[in-house]
Amino acid sequence: MRILKKLSILSLAFGLSLLALSLGSAKQVAAESQAEENYIYTAKAGDSYTELARSSLIKFDLDTEEVELNAAQVTAAETWVTQEAGSPAINVGQEVLVPKSSVEKFAAQAASLDEAAKGRWQKYADASSISNVALNEQVRTTTAEDKAKQDAEQKSAEQQAQQKETQKEETASSDKKTSRRWVIVAIVALLVLAAITLVRSSNAKDE
Repeated sequence: MRILKKLSILSLAFGLSLLALSLGSAKQVAAESQAEENYIYTAKAGDSYTELARSSLIKFDLDTEEVELNAAQVTAAETWVTQEAGSPAINVGQEVLVPKSSVEKFAAQAASLDEAAKGRWQKYADASSISNVALNEQVRTTTAEDKAKQDAEQKSAEQQAQQKETQKEETASSDKKTSRRWVIVAIVALLVLAAITLVRSSNAKDE
């Protein structure tokens, strides 16, 4: 009976471990899938959904050769993306998702605007102080990029700490070697003095 109990407990523990592993893998896959389908940001003070939509559109524009948007077209597209999302309010620290499908759709729509329409949207761009020159400055890093940057900085800090530790160990080892040399030199000097003293003492006796 005791053996059966132990086997049952071990089986239960093994099953729970497998379940935990599968849940962890499922969460990771879900997070990766979400990142592939959306531009994801962590909202900062003063952020709006429109600004994050703008950043996503500029990112898309920079990453693809399919479209090339000016300030007027970006203004139009960010408005449509925001409207499709329901113009949501966002809070500081909130994770905000801007769908890539929406960005691609409205970027293409904005790219096809005629000159008259672009002229109308340019007025809104001017009012929002968005210029063609400053478009790239409107790009915000996503949470994935922020995490990658943090990981890289942490790795760099760890490497620097390891290098410092190695340097300390090398310095300590060098100091030990130097100390040993001086000890050896002192011992040799004492032995030489002792030998000289013995020789002089022997010579004095002979005389």
